[in-house]
Amino acid sequence: MPSPAVKKFYRTFGSLKLAVVLLAALAGILICSTFYESKTSTRQVQTLVYQSWWFISLLFMLGVNVFCAAMVRYPWKGYQTGFVITHLGIITLLMGSIIGLLFGVEGSITLIEQGQPRSFIAQDFEVLTVTSRESGKSINAPLELEGRKPDANGKTLKTGAVGLVTKLKAHYANTKEELSVAEGGKEYNPAVQFRFSSQLPGMEKSGMNISEWLIEGDAQRSSLSVGPALFKIQTVSSPEVLAEKLHPSTNSVAGGKGVLRIKIDQSEYEVPVAEHLEKPFQTPDGKAKVILTQYFPDLRIENKQPVSVSDDPNNPAVFFEVQMSQGSYKGFAFADYPEMNIVRPPEGQPAAVTASYSFSRAGLTASSAGAGAGPMAGLLNTITILVGPDQKLYYTSSSARSGFHSGEISLNQGIQIAPNSPMKPELKVEKFVTKPLVTSKYIPAPTNAMSQFVFPAVELSVSKNGQNKDLLLRWGEPAEVDLGGSHYELTYGWSMVPVDFSIQLERFNVPKYEGTDMDAGYESYVKIKNAKTGDEFSQKIWMNHPLTYKGYRISQASFDRPQDGMGYRSTLQILRDPGWILKLAGSFCIIGGIITMFYIKPYFKGLTQERARRAAAASPVAKKNSPIPAPPIAARRA
Repeated sequence: MPSPAVKKFYRTFGSLKLAVVLLAALAGILICSTFYESKTSTRQVQTLVYQSWWFISLLFMLGVNVFCAAMVRYPWKGYQTGFVITHLGIITLLMGSIIGLLFGVEGSITLIEQGQPRSFIAQDFEVLTVTSRESGKSINAPLELEGRKPDANGKTLKTGAVGLVTKLKAHYANTKEELSVAEGGKEYNPAVQFRFSSQLPGMEKSGMNISEWLIEGDAQRSSLSVGPALFKIQTVSSPEVLAEKLHPSTNSVAGGKGVLRIKIDQSEYEVPVAEHLEKPFQTPDGKAKVILTQYFPDLRIENKQPVSVSDDPNNPAVFFEVQMSQGSYKGFAFADYPEMNIVRPPEGQPAAVTASYSFSRAGLTASSAGAGAGPMAGLLNTITILVGPDQKLYYTSSSARSGFHSGEISLNQGIQIAPNSPMKPELKVEKFVTKPLVTSKYIPAPTNAMSQFVFPAVELSVSKNGQNKDLLLRWGEPAEVDLGGSHYELTYGWSMVPVDFSIQLERFNVPKYEGTDMDAGYESYVKIKNAKTGDEFSQKIWMNHPLTYKGYRISQASFDRPQDGMGYRSTLQILRDPGWILKLAGSFCIIGGIITMFYIKPYFKGLTQERARRAAAASPVAKKNSPIPAPPIAARRA
């Protein structure tokens, strides 16, 4: 039997008053959390409430109250079976909930069709990952950025475990790279700073006004896509080539397939694609032969193979081969993405061949120009700034709606590149540098509807041993920091949780309703591989049909259609709840206890009472004490 002190403990913490207070507090917190979640996000309310120490403590206290309420009645009688089972179920359910909150994992993984397998789950909250180069130790510090305002003093992050003091000063939804370009470089590498402006018809205060740098020798800055416009810079080696670009022939403009320019050492050759698809191009000196293997009007990658998904020039590309005495150079050239051009030299040979591909959509219809349908149809515009052999600047502009325009452009001279366009696009070259010395830094930038991408960043202050450094850390771009004789790597991004297996998207399928183009569902055919156990298998995942493996529940969440030459992108939700078995057992116990108390117990109680009544009626004592019945009326009359 429990001691008096233990019984007092049970009565105090198992009281009905305490239960009412705990349940009222829990109900109020859940109501407020629901409203708060509608104003912010699920992750925010999880961080501040459901996964906080005080909420878990509240659940623990409720479990203690239920346990003590049951122990007050110990030792239990047989008629209390339902009561005991119900309380056991509540305690088990609360234990499972606490274990799930503390040790559960929930996140997602995005896979590309025929892409690389992945073994990390991305959780829906942002962290700062700090890794010590000396010890290899890494730590994730939650940032909790939602609704946060800039703070000059900064919020101290939990990075002390690696010996670094880190303060979060501000968060920026978007940033841009600010270039400082000046004369002083060692090599000829022409660069221009241009300003492009346009306005929407009837909306004079809206439109586009950008100022950017184009640097020919920098693969990341030799071209720039902004909304429906593509800007490029290119050096022209001779007056003849300049004349062809300013006044192109039919092959490179209307109805043609563009011009492939091959540069071998210091010599450049122009290969009209439409003319040489059937016959090789021989250089005038006879040293090289260019073979155009295949032309792709609308290049995509499907099943790891390049294909053209339509005949419209949405993404023109050429696969070519340059045959020389030292071997065969093979490459891909893209009209709209010159930074992706690639030429593979023969094994053991230097990279002596480069290529560029020019394709003009002027003279094509809006649909065949790849502009698609809708309000932007026909607005795709390619603007090229040319650096002539005389060091003067020229421009070409081509689009399906506005046609082809070209001419010379002077510094700070505004040029209407499409005079007939209602958007009034104007190009102005503000600076021209031939040997640039380039430095850069990131600065906050506004976001607008024309922005294709955003680049969030956090402003940090890090210190160690009296040394301090401020930095702007961009999403997904690691930064190296040396402080106090120690080396660190800092990364800002999603919280990533490793798993023991890899998952790869082998194929993605979007079935249609019969006779329509409406999606009937979406299906991911994935391959699971576990190097530790040797498990390797493939399985289909689709809506309401998840895959369960090693305690992880993998469900189909969403998908993106192919774009930019990539396959389907499938997003899978991954959930691991180590407390699920306790939650399930607790739920069954609660249901069983309720049934026992309100159905089984009354049934057996009534059955026992009926048996007792019948037994009492059949006993001799009952018969002896029973009254003598009156004779029938007929007998009395006789």
